[in-house]
Amino acid sequence: MRILIVIHGFPPEYMAGSEVYTYHLAKELSKSHEVFIFHRIENPFINEYELIETSYHGLNKFVLNIPYLPHYFEGRYINEKVDSIFSDLLKRIKPDLVHFGHLNYLSTNLPRITKEYSIPTIYTLHDFWLYCPRGQLINRRDDSLCNTINYNNCSQCLEEYLPEKSNEKINNRFKYIQTYVVDHIDHFIAPSNFLLEKMIELGLPREKVTYLDYGFNFEFFMDYRKMPSEKIRFGYIGRIIPAKGVHLLIDAFNLIESNNAELLIYGSSSSLEFLQKRATNPNVHFLGSYDNWDIGKVLSNIDVLIVPSIWFENSPLVIHEASIVKIPIITSNIGGMAEYVKDGINGLLFERNNSFDLKEKIESIINDPEQIDYLSNNALKVDSIEDHVKKLEEIYSLLK
Repeated sequence: MRILIVIHGFPPEYMAGSEVYTYHLAKELSKSHEVFIFHRIENPFINEYELIETSYHGLNKFVLNIPYLPHYFEGRYINEKVDSIFSDLLKRIKPDLVHFGHLNYLSTNLPRITKEYSIPTIYTLHDFWLYCPRGQLINRRDDSLCNTINYNNCSQCLEEYLPEKSNEKINNRFKYIQTYVVDHIDHFIAPSNFLLEKMIELGLPREKVTYLDYGFNFEFFMDYRKMPSEKIRFGYIGRIIPAKGVHLLIDAFNLIESNNAELLIYGSSSSLEFLQKRATNPNVHFLGSYDNWDIGKVLSNIDVLIVPSIWFENSPLVIHEASIVKIPIITSNIGGMAEYVKDGINGLLFERNNSFDLKEKIESIINDPEQIDYLSNNALKVDSIEDHVKKLEEIYSLLK
């Protein structure tokens, strides 16, 4: 089968969760299928909308340069130039199936164009972007969660490119995506039951959505070796952005008086200097960016992983990665995080956006470190990428 995978970003340019998962998916699929990747980059030094044919780790890539995003609202989800380039690409490679991973920065017309060529379509959901223009169902002004789509809240979050605060334009986006994405995707994959149910609430037809959690390449954990330490090492791994709650974690650790614990933060950000100043506890250490290919080595230095996100999350890769090597997790009590971390079983849950409650959970580990072994022994069972692809191929076969 010739499979075209469409995603908003892909390694080596982009290494967040959805991109890393898509890489491992493509590599495993390529063992039995002919796989092509279509994604965008942002390079102001080459021609806008230049399509670059290249390869990465043996994968065929078509990389579209979109260095400047439109400042008007509709341009954030409709791009006729991308539509034309994508249509030509479909005619060129003639895929048997198109697997969408994300359409942000591309165009929501791509599923419709794909169906014009009678090609089956599947879409893996990684967040709430189809219905929430920000993707995270969180009000950026006060960090409150959006349990449904509230156009007034949307206009507040989008004011930089929707200055007129037009509820009509937001409603038009919703209708457009229902017509040109939802109606033209044969099937959706949700990597958590929470995401599945939430997306159905927002508008996806239940009969078109299947739950299937992510799969992982266990070879990337072969170099995991628990490194000795005199302190309990709590760790954060991932993007350093407000929605991930890193500031909340730092505030919680600032309240820890024990000298028997340290916090290791892996990740980079333009706001790193601000966060470093915010960290008044000398046992907070910023270790900079990391290569996801070295995830086993990074986890070797962590005893307890903390995932303090203040948005719902979906099925955080880092929770699964820690579980593969039996590291317990402390995480927020919402979304896919609470689905995969069971309080007192394989980790601890704290009240979302509550640094004091997070501090209490950290201290409970410090005061009773034997919990670590108990929680580790109940680690989440994680699918290999091989088993994951077998399940996915069964879904593919139903779409022919």
